[in-house]
Amino acid sequence: MFPQKESILDAEKLRLQDTALSPLREDLGCTAVRPISAPLFDNQFRKIVELKVPAVGLRLGGLREPYMEELEANGTPVFGIASNLRDAKVLVSSGVNAVVAAGWAEEGLLSHEEISKDQAEIDSLVLWSECARALRVPVLGAGSITTQDQVRVLKALGLAGFMLSDALLLVKESPIPDSWRTKVMYLADSASEMTDTFMGRASRYLSNGFAQIFPEKGLPVLQFPYQYFALKDIFDKALEIGRIDLALLEVGQYVYLAESGTTADIINKFCGYWSEA
Repeated sequence: MFPQKESILDAEKLRLQDTALSPLREDLGCTAVRPISAPLFDNQFRKIVELKVPAVGLRLGGLREPYMEELEANGTPVFGIASNLRDAKVLVSSGVNAVVAAGWAEEGLLSHEEISKDQAEIDSLVLWSECARALRVPVLGAGSITTQDQVRVLKALGLAGFMLSDALLLVKESPIPDSWRTKVMYLADSASEMTDTFMGRASRYLSNGFAQIFPEKGLPVLQFPYQYFALKDIFDKALEIGRIDLALLEVGQYVYLAESGTTADIINKFCGYWSEA
């Protein structure tokens, strides 16, 4: 999910961040890893090819032709996640086998490669229907899907399937701490927000105390993906000690409807919803 265009690590912005966050790091007993180095895309890609993974998903735009040709030769199907129709069309042009149309309610990174971030604030129902109508590849829906009614809508709109995210957050196999599970069950529909605080670009995460630090203190945000790696020590410590107020937790707008159980339980339930729809 790393963009092909080059990102720049701004040393002065990083210094300002580190100065402001040093008391927090001292309280938590964590230490920032410096210098920052983001994973190299080519190294990641080589490992994908070597491992012959069953499928590859692209989160931020399509791959260039040489990469796509190698995946095709390797027998690896490729899907792309798009948050607007223009991004979806570019993904189709790049050769993906399917598109996941991820509406504004979905957790994680928002796709806005061909349009501005503000233009990409598109409701799931709008995005699902226009992608199903306009694209020549199978379209799957994503948008914090947690209910049977949402699955019925997806099928009625002509989509080929769906992607689960929030519905799996509370499963038995999920690595989130027990102390977070109870709190997630009582979240409201406004518990998540679109922010660049965590990743350096628009993404939907749990709205918590840490998310407010940057706008309140006027701290600069590093370009993606450096923002995440600059703060990773804090996120890791928050997970270790169960501090949800400092958590990096991807949640969508319907996460409050997530249920517990095993991964197999949830998937089987939603497959049943699809068959009945």
